[in-house]
Amino acid sequence: MDIIRDTKPQKKKKRIIWTAAGLAGVLAVTLGIRALPTAVPTVDGATVWRDTVQQGTMVRQVRGAGTLVPEQMRWITAVTAGRIEHIALLPGTTVKKGTSSCG
Repeated sequence: MDIIRDTKPQKKKKRIIWTAAGLAGVLAVTLGIRALPTAVPTVDGATVWRDTVQQGTMVRQVRGAGTLVPEQMRWITAVTAGRIEHIALLPGTTVKKGTSSCG
């Protein structure tokens, strides 16, 4: 007479081992990530301007030394003939506050 062996306990044992190994791996990764230094840099509170949010235009003034040069220059040609009545400013002209392009 053949005796039928029950294979379920072996499968259950393997599943328990793999689940425990997976949980141990997740725990190890979690602890490893917690041990890393923070990614957000700290800033001294005296160097930061703190204010409330306000609605309106935001004006940003930036000053710098040098000449303003276009990155790309595009020449636009007219399809029809025409004539130039007035040249406001020539290329390379120094522009200061209050410089008018008319007149």
